[in-house]
Amino acid sequence: MKKNTLFSITLILILGLGTVANASVEVIINGGFETEKLEPWINPSIEPYKWDVVSNKSHSGMFSAYTYTGSSGGIYVLSQSFTPVAVDNIISFYYWYYADTTDSIKNKALGLWFTDGSYAQDFIWGATTNEWAFRDVMPTLQIHSGKYLKKIGPFDSLNTSLYFDDVSLIAVPEPSIVWLTCFGLIVTIFAGFRKKVGDH
Repeated sequence: MKKNTLFSITLILILGLGTVANASVEVIINGGFETEKLEPWINPSIEPYKWDVVSNKSHSGMFSAYTYTGSSGGIYVLSQSFTPVAVDNIISFYYWYYADTTDSIKNKALGLWFTDGSYAQDFIWGATTNEWAFRDVMPTLQIHSGKYLKKIGPFDSLNTSLYFDDVSLIAVPEPSIVWLTCFGLIVTIFAGFRKKVGDH
């Protein structure tokens, strides 16, 4: 009876820990800009071409991020850094954007920074939509399998405007040291109990 009870408790704990370990999480904070602020996104703060939170256009909710890059400006990236995430553990990565038809140059992209020092760009060529458009970053990201993503950031080219909203990056965290320690203790206890029962 005691053996069956311990086995049941152990099984429940293992399943519970496994569920927690495999639970997907949203990596991006304030991806919809509904706080009315950019934080924790990092704004280049270069007037007059910096990024701002605006309410005149949004994909969902009330707000989105917006930039206009003038003819004398450069490329200003709105970026967010986070605890590095294994590319192979990312199950979903997308955003929505709105590009005005008045743009004279229409090269826009999302920058991807990795822990090994490499950098990639998910380009949106000819991105004149005049409506909200969905962008799936996974095809570009999967090229970099085996790497760890640490920062992302959209940017715009000269004489263009861009609205950016509903950014989402869903990943499955790698097992933590705490989880692995707990799992090891459970296995050790159960193995010790079985040995004790066997000796009798």
